[in-house]
Amino acid sequence: MGNPALAADLPHLRPGSASQLSAAGSLERASVSASFAAKPIQPSLGPAVTLRSVARAAILLAVILLVPVVPFLILGEPFEQGVKDWFQSNEPQAELIQFSGLLGVLASDIFFPIPSSALMTLAGGVMPFWTAVFASWIGLSLGAAVGFGLAKWLGRAFASRFAEPEDLARIESVATKFGPTALLLTRPLPILAEACVLLMGTTELSWRRFAVPVVAANLGLSVFYVACGAGIENQRLLLVASVGSGTLPLLLALAIRRRLPGLDSVKNDDGDSTDNSSK
Repeated sequence: MGNPALAADLPHLRPGSASQLSAAGSLERASVSASFAAKPIQPSLGPAVTLRSVARAAILLAVILLVPVVPFLILGEPFEQGVKDWFQSNEPQAELIQFSGLLGVLASDIFFPIPSSALMTLAGGVMPFWTAVFASWIGLSLGAAVGFGLAKWLGRAFASRFAEPEDLARIESVATKFGPTALLLTRPLPILAEACVLLMGTTELSWRRFAVPVVAANLGLSVFYVACGAGIENQRLLLVASVGSGTLPLLLALAIRRRLPGLDSVKNDDGDSTDNSSK
């Protein structure tokens, strides 16, 4: 359901004009900003929570990458050959299991710290290219849609449960400036991508305005990360590629996260605005 205020303003714009696009974008950003102002972010739980979240993500990344590798290292070549023989003799069932597993895990990314980029790279090395891309694309998009829908239904309390208030405040500064484009900008960034989806769900943003940037970005990410692992047959090299594709985006997200204004900055800006208006 779209934004009523935005829908009421749009008929006054001439179709096809350059001013229409500019005004529509300004109205959408204003609507998002108004939603943020009406639903203030709850106080932060502190930096310790952030460190625990990063630690959980790192542990989960290690577990996901080691689970399929450890049995081969322990049981050796006979076990590896037996697995290959089973997959070759049961190819349709094997592909369905891989497809469903990858899709399901990525769809839960909004609720758990899933290292999706590493998982897609790993899938690129063990699954047919387009099968891995399609499963990744559907999984990422489904997870984002579920998070957005639940945040629309349950509100800011739900968003604060699955994203830290500090991250929501940081994303709010980006969303206020860029509107729905913030969804596209944050898609490659772990932690911030999920926070942006949940935050946008608490606004009056329409499903169409949400879906277009998210689905497009997810397709690009799926093709890129699956391609990073495609053609790598050596298990150790595939593991290295997966670790790299999981670690580098996380480090980039943490670096960007530190440069964005946090909850304290948002509070100070609100306080300054209140003081100025009372003068």
